[in-house]
Amino acid sequence: MKCWVCESNNMSLYRRGKEGIKAEDLRITDSRYGLTLPIYKCRDCGFLQCDTGDVSDLYEQLEDVEYIESSEQRKKQLGFLLKQTLPFIPTSKILDVGAGTGLFVQLAIEYGLEASGIEPSAFLANYAASQGLPVVNSSVPNYPPDSFDAVYMTDVLEHIADPGSLLLAYNKILKQDGILFVTTPDVSSVLARVMRNRWWHYRLAHIGYYNKKTLKHLMLRTGFELKKYLPIKWYFTGEYVFERLGQYLPFLRGKCCPKALKNLMIPISFGDSILAVYTKGISKK
Repeated sequence: MKCWVCESNNMSLYRRGKEGIKAEDLRITDSRYGLTLPIYKCRDCGFLQCDTGDVSDLYEQLEDVEYIESSEQRKKQLGFLLKQTLPFIPTSKILDVGAGTGLFVQLAIEYGLEASGIEPSAFLANYAASQGLPVVNSSVPNYPPDSFDAVYMTDVLEHIADPGSLLLAYNKILKQDGILFVTTPDVSSVLARVMRNRWWHYRLAHIGYYNKKTLKHLMLRTGFELKKYLPIKWYFTGEYVFERLGQYLPFLRGKCCPKALKNLMIPISFGDSILAVYTKGISKK
């Protein structure tokens, strides 16, 4: 097995886990926190990755009705992301990678940007198309060179085997002064270290676990230079928070969420995700 970040073969077992996954295990709304595939650690750069091949076929089969039902809270957090990143976009043509049902594309269009998306799940991409949104059902970025001013990868890299090849492909379709925005969980964050195996980002769908050091190494190798880290905030309904807390607090399991909390939208900053802005440079590959 080769490290996806530094390409070293010096890997060792870091954490045991479930053997094998199905498309249903990759649901965005899966709440089985702490359940992962076996995780291996690179002795050279410290990157953590799962022993898996290409999972793009599974993502093509992925269906997640609950994801569609949670659109309102996702619009809030994506709206916050868009406002944070707008000052860095040189002009207006953007691509959202892993676009899901096209929520971010919709918000960007409403802001006056020329936005489109690419999504591997046929179920989610077809839903986006049914809403009249320009989201392509594909795992491969088949666009001409210099097509976009900005590319967004929001919670994408942690799902990808061989992220280097993917980033090289997106480097080519970005214009010379283009910007890449990456959001991914931070495995070295205080919260991740405190929660250890119960950290909510340890899940079957996540097969690569980054920190700022390993992410920077990967980005430099694939032609991206760090410009800035930005704060990030997530939005959840009170009902969602109550339900997910039941994973950690047994006395809440099976209990009904109080009516006063149900539709309350709660902004939370856990400090366990990275939002980074990159400029296009020259690949070292």
